[in-house]
Amino acid sequence: MQVSLGIGLIALTLLSAPAKREIQHRSLEIVIQSEAGKEGNLEIALFNQKENFLEKPFKTLQVPVNGAENKAVFQQLPSGWYAVAVYLDENDNRKLDKNLLGIPKEEYGFSNNAKGSMGPPSFEAARFEVTKEAQTIQIQID
Repeated sequence: MQVSLGIGLIALTLLSAPAKREIQHRSLEIVIQSEAGKEGNLEIALFNQKENFLEKPFKTLQVPVNGAENKAVFQQLPSGWYAVAVYLDENDNRKLDKNLLGIPKEEYGFSNNAKGSMGPPSFEAARFEVTKEAQTIQIQID
């Protein structure tokens, strides 16, 4: 009886060990660099699926601008591929203002400092992998 109970506990421990590793959460710090003297809020969107890129973020943050270098942290992220889009909302209307041609009038940027051709970059150009417990990326907005 004691032997079978011991074997059962060992089996349960071994079976639950991989699941614990999979649900460990990571943090992602984003350092956003912009021109000094700007005011407003940084609107930060984190995407985890190509199909939802720039349409339906996985998580969002809003951070008041505090100088030329600002930081934001997403907590409790599972490992995986992500892309970040950020813009400086200078007039606090919570949208990226554009001119009549659809060109943004407010500063913006993407992870990997990805640039698009005649539009925003693709998810693939902006994506990066979160694998570490704590990870940092930098984005330049202009």
